[in-house]
Amino acid sequence: VTSQEQLARIAERTRIAMESAPFHIPIKNEEIKLTVSVGGIIWDGDEDMENFIVRAGDALVQAKKERNVVAIQ
Repeated sequence: VTSQEQLARIAERTRIAMESAPFHIPIKNEEIKLTVSVGGIIWDGDEDMENFIVRAGDALVQAKKERNVVAIQ
């Protein structure tokens, strides 16, 4: 993945697939609906790992605040 647009498309397809698939809990014989929050970033190749991890964490926090969304920074 080399662009934010590509990352967003892949993440959104994954989020929709997870939301659409029933999740069966055998011990309760019950199905529940899952949601997924995805935060993503693109590494530019020059960024140090510490900053990369901070940006990734920030993107995930943003996605989790809104819930069941994709947040790409």
